[in-house]
Amino acid sequence: AVSAISTSLKLVRGNSWGQVSLASVTPTTSANWGSNYQMGTVGQPITGLVRMGDANVYVAKSDGLYIIAYDTTGTNLTPDLVNSANSTNGLQTFGHFGRVFYPVNYGLYRALGEMAMTVGIEMVPGNSNTTRLGRVSALTGIGRWLYFATYNGTYSTLWASRLQEPGESGFGELVFHPLDSNLTGEIGCMFIYPGTDSANPRLYVGLGTHLRYYVLSKFGDHDIFDTNYAWSTGTIEHYFSTNDNRKPGTIKTYEVLEATA
Repeated sequence: AVSAISTSLKLVRGNSWGQVSLASVTPTTSANWGSNYQMGTVGQPITGLVRMGDANVYVAKSDGLYIIAYDTTGTNLTPDLVNSANSTNGLQTFGHFGRVFYPVNYGLYRALGEMAMTVGIEMVPGNSNTTRLGRVSALTGIGRWLYFATYNGTYSTLWASRLQEPGESGFGELVFHPLDSNLTGEIGCMFIYPGTDSANPRLYVGLGTHLRYYVLSKFGDHDIFDTNYAWSTGTIEHYFSTNDNRKPGTIKTYEVLEATA
């Protein structure tokens, strides 16, 4: 991660012992890296680094999420996780909406500035069973949408989420839409191709040893089914609703009033 820590532009790196160090020149020269600064519990590895803004670097670890702002003092934003360290905590930590999303073994945290709260899929009523939903295994985003996958040890589910709009009901400031489910294997990585003037954005998903993509709408929400998605085996079709009504992948109910003269 690169940030203006200590009032100058520096490169930040982490190691498996839970330490960070800084370099402002030629990072390929070992002597240019400064002292190691411990973040949280010794021996708990760093699983991700995310820059947010000009000065903040978020350090994801197996025992929590830390922030470094203008100096090398790390503030623990998730003290409740210190005694709940897990090797998967912080993997695929991702920045979007001006926030940092930090996956943990049972859900998802979001950090905004020096405040963190749970906003994951575990907040949705009926979805608290992490054995069924699994953990967040990958994240990416574009525009108003944050995409993520959950994996329960057998199947993956693909989700889209966005910030709540004024007056809209939701959980933990996000609204969730299931996009695809019962995908055998773990989605370990996701990537957005932003598109061009003539090409739509695409969501690429790494599912086990397979690669597939979904075509996304250029001007609205998910509304395009691409029959040429990349998939090395299988014939199952997956698609997004063409009658989106801003809630893709959900059942729509319509009422019609007929007036006759």
